[in-house]
Amino acid sequence: MKLKTPSFRAVLDNQIISKDVFQWIHSGEFARRFKARGMKLLIGEVEHEEAVYSLGAPTAIEGLLPGLLNYYRSSVAKALVDHYTGSHPDVERMFTGIVTDVQVRATTRAFSKALVDGGVPLKDVLRYRVSMPIKAEDENFPAALAEKFKGKVPHAFDFLHWWYVPLIRVVETGLRNGLDLLRLRNVRFESGLVLLRNLSRERKSLGERRILRSFDI
Repeated sequence: MKLKTPSFRAVLDNQIISKDVFQWIHSGEFARRFKARGMKLLIGEVEHEEAVYSLGAPTAIEGLLPGLLNYYRSSVAKALVDHYTGSHPDVERMFTGIVTDVQVRATTRAFSKALVDGGVPLKDVLRYRVSMPIKAEDENFPAALAEKFKGKVPHAFDFLHWWYVPLIRVVETGLRNGLDLLRLRNVRFESGLVLLRNLSRERKSLGERRILRSFDI
C-alpha cells in the first residue's frame, strides 16, 4: 500500500490535547494559567533551519501542494501557497521557506508573543538561537548531506551543542580533582554558544585537543 501523504501528524483528540488549546493561546487564557503556575519557557531555533526542510523539497510547481499536504490540511496548505506566491525565486526555496516559517520561526515567535501579551514576564520567556556550527562534526556528515549541512546548524542539530555542555563540565571537574592539565574558568552558555575563557594552553592532552578542536577556539 502506498500513502499519498506518508507523514503522520498530531491531532487534537480533546483527551490528551484539548481542542481549545489554540483558542486558549490566542485569548490569553493559556498565558494566565502559565503565569499563575510560575512557569518558565525555554524556546528557540537554529540558524539554518531550512537546511533539513530542503531535503526532498519539490522542484516543480506540481509538487508544491502535495508536499505541503504532508504537513498541513488542504485549506491551510492552499492558503500558504497563495500567501507565499512570488516571495521566493523557485519552488524548492518557496516550499522550504513555508515549512521553515510555519514549523519553527513564525510559530515560536507567535507563541512567545502570546505569552508576553497575556502577562507572562519577559524574564520567564527564554528565547535562544544557535548559530555557531561545531566544525568537528562536518567530517561526520554522510556524503549525501555534506553539501547542504557543512558549516551550518540545521534543524534539530542543536542537540550537539546541548550535549557538549555536560562534557565540558565533566572535564572541568576532573581538572579540579588534580589533573591540572587545563584551567577552565567562566564556562557559560550565551546565545547558544559555549564560551571557554581563560584557557591555559601550556600543556595539551589528547582530551584537551578534542575539546578545543570541537569548538574551533
